[in-house]
Formats: sequence, C-alpha cells, structure tokens
Amino acid sequence: MTLDVISMITADHRDVERLFARLKKDTEDRPALLTELAAKFVAHSRGEEELIYPEIATYRRRRARSSRR
Repeated sequence: MTLDVISMITADHRDVERLFARLKKDTEDRPALLTELAAKFVAHSRGEEELIYPEIATYRRRRARSSRR
C-alpha cells in the first residue's frame, strides 16, 4: 500500500501520540518505549528534511517569482 507523504506524516504523528500514552501508563517498558520514540523522531525528522522542506522551498521560490511578474 503506497501512502502519500501527508498520510505518512499523519500516521507518524498518531504513532507518537500512542507511544506517549503508553509511556504514561507503562512504567516497566519505559526504556524500550523511549528508544522506539527516539527512533521515530529521527526517521520522521529525516523524512521531513529530505522530502518536505525542499518541496516547501521550491514552492516558495516559484511563488516569489510569479508574484514579481
């Protein structure tokens, strides 16, 4: 199943919310949950930096050029 980038980011956010909820309730598994949460943050940040931010920059440049015309 192929997801678009927005769906993937939204799914990541929901996963992080679930991990935080589990962190509040499950103190015994906290080290493992923190490791999982850290890995999610790193992967998510890399994805945004490699895919999302360059697209936003391109969009802004195009928009700035078109507004000068």
